[in-house]
Amino acid sequence: MKRENSIEKNTALENWAIFLKDADNPKKSGIIQKLTETEAGLMNAKQSLSSISADRDLWVEQFRQEMFERDYRSGIAAAEDRGHKQGLAEGLEKGKISFAKKYMTMGHTAEEAAAFFEIDVKLLK
Repeated sequence: MKRENSIEKNTALENWAIFLKDADNPKKSGIIQKLTETEAGLMNAKQSLSSISADRDLWVEQFRQEMFERDYRSGIAAAEDRGHKQGLAEGLEKGKISFAKKYMTMGHTAEEAAAFFEIDVKLLK
């Protein structure tokens, strides 16, 4: 790469390389200033970097807020999933009890119905 003190003679690609390497180095601010004065694309890049740096605190706060919202939605989804599974299990249990009682009306004992439907016999008495 050509030297930083010969910016005017460097190719645009070489100047971009210098910019990307040293844009955040305070000791190289003079070189970066000179680069951005001679190259419009580098001037836009510097403005973008400055804007990003100035907005870093805002970005961090937005990131934290997004993380909070994502965690919240994830917790809600997990709770809904647990509730759904619990509801299904309770519904299945009630269905087994109902069918076991009907099974008993067909002449089977509570013990037979409980064994057949795999439920506690106490639920049928």
